[in-house]
Amino acid sequence: MQLRRAEPDDAMAVARVHVRSWQVAYRRLLPDDYLEQLRPEDRAKTYDFASLDPLKPRTIVATEEGIILGFATTMPSRDADLPEHGELCAIYVDPDRWGQGIGWPFCQPRVLTSSRSDIERPFCGSWRATCGRSAFIESISG
Repeated sequence: MQLRRAEPDDAMAVARVHVRSWQVAYRRLLPDDYLEQLRPEDRAKTYDFASLDPLKPRTIVATEEGIILGFATTMPSRDADLPEHGELCAIYVDPDRWGQGIGWPFCQPRVLTSSRSDIERPFCGSWRATCGRSAFIESISG
C-alpha cells in the first residue's frame, strides 16, 4: 500500500469510497432514502485536489495497484491557540477493506503534519477504531 497526495484525476475514485462508506456505516442511523440518493458524481464535484494553497484542506489517498482504498483529509487547525497544528477532518476506507489496517497509516505523525509547508508538527488528535466500524478523534492533552 502506498500513500500519496490526491490528484485531480482521483476525484471520482475518492468520491466512490466516500459515498460507499457513508452508505454502509450510516445504514440504520440515517434514512435509507437519503443514503441511496448519495452519488459519487455529486461528491466528486466538491473536491479541489489541484489547490496548492497551504490554508486549504489536503487529501492523502491510500492506493494499492493503482486502486484508491481510502483517504484522509487534513487542514490547518481552526483553533487560534494551536496555530502550528492541524486537524484531521475526514478519514474514510472502502467498506470492503475495513479491518485491514488501511486507515492506520493516515494517523501516523509523519503523515499527519499540517498542510502548511512551513509547519512540521503533528496534528492535535489521534485515531482509534471503535466497534469495528467507526472511528473518532480523541483530543490529546498537553
